Amino acid sequence: MGPFFFSSLHSPNCPKLLTLPGITITMTFFGLPITVLFIFILALFIFHQIISYLNSPLRRIPGPFLAKFTNFWRLLDTWGGRLELTHQLLHEKYGSAVRIGPNMISLRDPGLIRTIYDSRGTFLKVSD
Repeated sequence: MGPFFFSSLHSPNCPKLLTLPGITITMTFFGLPITVLFIFILALFIFHQIISYLNSPLRRIPGPFLAKFTNFWRLLDTWGGRLELTHQLLHEKYGSAVRIGPNMISLRDPGLIRTIYDSRGTFLKVSD
């Protein structure tokens, strides 16, 4: 038998898959109701996002609220075909350095290109 278990016993905490007179079929995952499992996984995800945000060296760089936690807003913006306009508006609002993702910064100052991309420089580009 796999991890999913279909029970004919009535459990008030389990979502009902099928109800017939005298029989209620519910779904569990390793004995836990699916709703409890979903809430637990959601809580773990939110906890991970908060810890990642608090430990990020980029948290002091301004940007849209969702950019602190996800790249999903950029996906929608890119799909809409207005990415350049959005970057211009964000730089007008937040300045020359804007956080556009959990690990991504957009820079408007061309003077920083030599500093960032210098192969002999001490500017850290990747961290483990």
